[in-house]
Amino acid sequence: MSEQTLCSPVPDSRKAASNSVDIAAVDGHRLRGRVYEPVGRTHATILALPGIGVPQRVFRHVGDWFADRGVRLVSVDYRGIGESATQDGIATASLSKWARADAVGAFRFVCKRYSTVPVLLGHSFGGQALGIAEELHEARAAILVGSQLGHPHHWDGLSRLKVELLWRALLPVTTRFFDPIPKWVVGEELPGGVAREWLSWGRGSDWLMTHIEGADARYARFSRPILAYAISDDDIAPPRAVDDLLQRFRSADVTRVDITPEALGRPSIGHVGLFRPRNTDRVWEHWLRFAKEMNHDY
Repeated sequence: MSEQTLCSPVPDSRKAASNSVDIAAVDGHRLRGRVYEPVGRTHATILALPGIGVPQRVFRHVGDWFADRGVRLVSVDYRGIGESATQDGIATASLSKWARADAVGAFRFVCKRYSTVPVLLGHSFGGQALGIAEELHEARAAILVGSQLGHPHHWDGLSRLKVELLWRALLPVTTRFFDPIPKWVVGEELPGGVAREWLSWGRGSDWLMTHIEGADARYARFSRPILAYAISDDDIAPPRAVDDLLQRFRSADVTRVDITPEALGRPSIGHVGLFRPRNTDRVWEHWLRFAKEMNHDY
């Protein structure tokens, strides 16, 4: 595993548009996605997979930015959340299905529609999905942002208390009485099936490895290059939790970048801050260069 600093700027080139699209999950369930399409030549394609309780709209700024520089970004809302929050989606959603049916369905959509294999941009759970869905291993590479394993021992002090309360009080109570889980729990309505599986991971001895058969072996088999970002003030994915996931990728060439708010001249970054446009151009330029390097056939 190597470490890397941020790259020098990439000049602006063109303007682009975004369009809403229908994406079929592996089981036929209809999902809503969005394509940020370059004008003119496309140099790379990225599939963005969001975290738990994170709708695809979080990618809108980076999607526009990439498309303006000749890189296509496709995002998706998993069933039961964001633009895919239908009643049937809420009723059938789980973390396992998000990875095996929804993320893989989006991956197939990109491969078929654009006749290319994308780079994955996995935020939080989006990176964890590599241990659940083997087909995602066909990606050219992966950019992981705040992807982690969520066992409480990765947190300290008050932050650990908050995590323990989530697993031992908040989710057990809310999953008993609500479906979907209300926004005040994690910031976005969350299907009950997702919350219950998430709870089982949080209370297990080794996160999803305790509950998803073969997960550790899948991480170990993933052999494509990984560019992984750990954020110093990320309360959802602290650096120790990121470490726990990254060390599972025993066959991959992992480049890890540790970023602080001070490096971006910001008071805070948090779990989704790298997708916001304030002083993030240097980070996005790093992702852009990595994605282009992984796309030699364009």
